[in-house]
This record gives sequence, C-alpha cells and structure tokens, in this order.
Amino acid sequence: MLFVKDELSYDRFHENAGRIYRLTVKRKIPTGEQRDTLTPSNAGPNMVSDFPEVVDAVRLDQPRVYIVEHGDKRFTTDPVGADPSILDVFTFPLVMGDKRTALKDPDNVVISEGLAEKMFGDENPMGKVITLYGVDPDERHDYTVTGIMKDIPHNSHLRFEFLVPREEAPSESAPSRPGPCVTYLLLDKNADPKELEKKLPEFTLKYYGERYAQRAIFRLQPLTSIHLRSDLDYDEIVEKKGNISTSYSLSAVALIILLIAIINFMNLSTARATRRSREVGIRKVVGASRFKLIRQFLSESTLFSLVALLLAMALASLVLPFFNSLMEKHLTLNLKSNPLLYAGFFFLSLLVGLLSGSYPALFLSSYRPVEVLKGEIKKGTRFGTFLRKGLVVFQFAIS
Repeated sequence: MLFVKDELSYDRFHENAGRIYRLTVKRKIPTGEQRDTLTPSNAGPNMVSDFPEVVDAVRLDQPRVYIVEHGDKRFTTDPVGADPSILDVFTFPLVMGDKRTALKDPDNVVISEGLAEKMFGDENPMGKVITLYGVDPDERHDYTVTGIMKDIPHNSHLRFEFLVPREEAPSESAPSRPGPCVTYLLLDKNADPKELEKKLPEFTLKYYGERYAQRAIFRLQPLTSIHLRSDLDYDEIVEKKGNISTSYSLSAVALIILLIAIINFMNLSTARATRRSREVGIRKVVGASRFKLIRQFLSESTLFSLVALLLAMALASLVLPFFNSLMEKHLTLNLKSNPLLYAGFFFLSLLVGLLSGSYPALFLSSYRPVEVLKGEIKKGTRFGTFLRKGLVVFQFAIS
C-alpha cells in the first residue's frame, strides 16, 4: 500500500496539477508511428494566443550535462532551460528570491537548496556568480544566482537542480537553445481538454502547413498520468518512469494474500470448534444469547487483526530501509505525512477482523447447549462442510 500510494502521488503536489497538460506529438514515420514529447518551439506561445482556454505555457529544453564551478568547488549538473513562467505554472517554491524576476534576464539562474548548500555552505548564495562549463573547455557561461528553490520532492517526474532562462537566440556557450522542446500547458479551470484537442488539427495546419499536419497530430497528456502512463520516445526529461500495471499487480497480490489469511483464520477457527464447544454451551446455559456470543467471537477476531496490524507495522519499519534501497524509493511510515494511510490501515484491519470472524462466529454460536454438554456435537451441516472444503480449494488455487 505504501508503494502504490507513492506511485499514485506523482506530481500531485502542484497546486495546478489537475490543469496542467503536456503537449505530445504522434508522427507518421516510414517504419510506423513515433510518439514523443518534442514539439516545435513556438507551439506553446501560439496556443496561448489562439485559445482562450490555454492560460499559460512553459517550454523546457532537454537537459545536457555541464560542470558548474564557484571558487574551488566544481560539480556535475544538468541545467534545464525553461520559460520564466515555470515558477507560476508549477509549484516549485523559492526560499530566496522573487519568482517574478528570478528568471527575467538571460544570465539569471535558480538553483536548488541542495546544490546551494554544496557550493556555498552557510554562505548566502544570492547575487553570487557561478560558471557553467560544457564538453568543450571554451564553452562556458557565467550566471548570477537570483533564486534558491526548495529541493523538488521525490514524487515529481521533473527533476532538476539548475534552472536557467530559455533563450530564443542561438548561443554556443549557453545550455539553453532554441528548437524542439517539451511544452506544458496550463488550462483554464473550466476548459475541457478533449474539446481543445479537437481544435489542434486546424491549429497544426495553420502554423505548420499541410505537409506537417498530414503526418503529425498533437495530443494532450495530463500531468498526473505522466509517471505511470508515459511510454513516449524522447522522454529523457522524465527522471524515472513508473508503470500502472505494476501498481495494479501489486495491489492484486496484496488483496490475494489478505484473502488467504482470512481463509486460514476461518478454517483454523472452525477446526478448533470442539475445544470451545463447552465454553459456548456453559455460556448459553447461564443466559448468554446468540447475539452476545457472535459479538464476542467477532471482537476476538478483530483484536487478532489489530494485533497483526501492529506487528505488520513493526516489520515494515524494519524492512523499509532495504526496500527503499532496492526500489529506489523514499517510503516512510511517518504518521504526520501519512494520516489518511493510517486511517485506511485501521479500517482495513477492522474489516479483515469482521470478515474472518463472521463464519466462525455464526458456526460456534449455533451450538445447542444440551448437545454440547452431553458430548453430542455435530460436525456441521453439509453446507458448512462444503464451504470449508471450498475455501481450502480456493486458497490453494490462488496460491
């Protein structure tokens, strides 16, 4: 549940998450079809001017590896060139600087808290000059730090620590460059993305000509589906892709294991019925109703389930460091960050307790005290025998 919850949480921390879409292209090529994220550089601005439902657009260049230097400190980084509107469309808050002016000039740079700490330590990085070096030693560019950005959460498909303004004019020394880019659109609250998609063929014909329109179709991809449902080409800007099928499969496996546990408990409880038959008989003799007995047995099974939950939490906390290392995750059992998950665990535990204790409770409470005290216990009805055997068969089948 922790893993699936984390997978489903990608990019949902953005305030405008439900309104942000990535523009993708499906192209016809000699070998078939190619779907990728690289779009013409002017697509975003033209869509803002042509469609009132498109509030803003952000263009990102594909990152390239550079060396960043300040004083005697040098680190490898992959700067991303972006429109200044990135700080308005996405929720990448600044701890220092003003998002309205941080990427205003071509020589401005916004760096992450982590990179700032590595490069400057306790020193205030604002206004300091840092240098980028490319593969060619002569390829260098000086930038002035105008903003410090909070480290991007792990559940973001966009991962960068060095943000520079995207340049329209070619520059050999700057990491940003014109040409095909990745385009994100911020739609109006009342906009219908499907209706907007219907207008895109005409838009393509208007700006890129009939030849391009015949072999290329623009599509809108929701931001929140990129991590789990993105199988596009040229998607290097995405840090690490997930797979929705994996999440579905793990959820199914978890449910199946839970069903096996419930069946085990039901069969073991009914198998131990002879041991508890005298208890049931004596309690009925002294006045206990069947309802009270059912309530007792359900309470016992629920208590078992709650104790199992506590043991499961303890085991999970011990295994999590290894699991995080294996899966490259940052899962945590912190109550403050997972209040709804804990509530879900608790109610799931109650449900499991009630389900697993239901049949044993009905079965045990049905004993007649006279037969029990005389030792004349029936082994159960034909239906009960069939049910228990059926549960065993089902258990082995799903195992």
